[in-house]
Amino acid sequence: MSADLDSTWGPRRLAAIEAEFFALRQRPADLRGAFLRAIEAATGGDVPSDLREAGSILADEVTRHPNDLPYHSLHHFAETVLAMGWLCSIALCDGRLSPRIAALGIVAMVGHDFKHDGSPPHQGRLEALAAAETVAILTAFGSLAEETAVIAAVILRTDPDHVRENAARAAGVAPPGPHGKQVDLLAALANEADVFASFLPDMGARQSELLAIEWGAGGHKRADAVTGFANRLAFLRLYDRLTPMSRRMGIADLRARQFAAFTCGGGLLEIGGTPDEGAAALDALPPDDARQRFTACLRDMEPGPL
Repeated sequence: MSADLDSTWGPRRLAAIEAEFFALRQRPADLRGAFLRAIEAATGGDVPSDLREAGSILADEVTRHPNDLPYHSLHHFAETVLAMGWLCSIALCDGRLSPRIAALGIVAMVGHDFKHDGSPPHQGRLEALAAAETVAILTAFGSLAEETAVIAAVILRTDPDHVRENAARAAGVAPPGPHGKQVDLLAALANEADVFASFLPDMGARQSELLAIEWGAGGHKRADAVTGFANRLAFLRLYDRLTPMSRRMGIADLRARQFAAFTCGGGLLEIGGTPDEGAAALDALPPDDARQRFTACLRDMEPGPL
């Protein structure tokens, strides 16, 4: 069953999405198909025709110029677009996004890593490149003349350095951005969609491996640390203020269960250990053994305190 046809969110649906992502990776990525599916969900079927056409052309252009990278592949693009569609669909139902603003968010995710070169994030350089390349393609659509600024803004805010600020803006605890509340929410949702697959237990481990390969190919010194459990703990801590949409999907519960699994070090520590102690204990083991212990422990865990 497609994840879109399941009306309930929670662990079972997240497991179904993870299984679907793995299955989709066994065949060529279909970015246009993912875009059309996502924009339909994000707008409740009220898809603006100009954005459907623009996003489809952008998806085809990205597909014609794939990044050909282990992590930032066309499959990553498709998964993030699908995740953005689910998140925006919840925001639409909650009255937090209009159909058109939601559609702009989906288009932004289609281009969010365009022309990525495989290097680690650095002062928004890659996001600026993706935004410029995306806008260059979309400027052919007269109806999007002003809205390309919104699309570019969402892409620029996918820089990991903006995650906490984006979340604070969306939650209303930081001053709003220049494009208003809906675009502030889009930026936070884009951050969560960008790493959605990495929150999933088995998919997350695979994503770390692919990112390590990608960075290693470029000779980057940080490559080896990407697959470590200390790194995963830092990743989870970065997303300490999830949107109501991600919480509705069950991501906050999944995140809490992972913290609980860290406190016992995947079964290596007595109850009462800290997440950092657990991460250190796991990182002291051979990687395959550590991953198996952590995953087995995670599946039995109830959410713990964060």
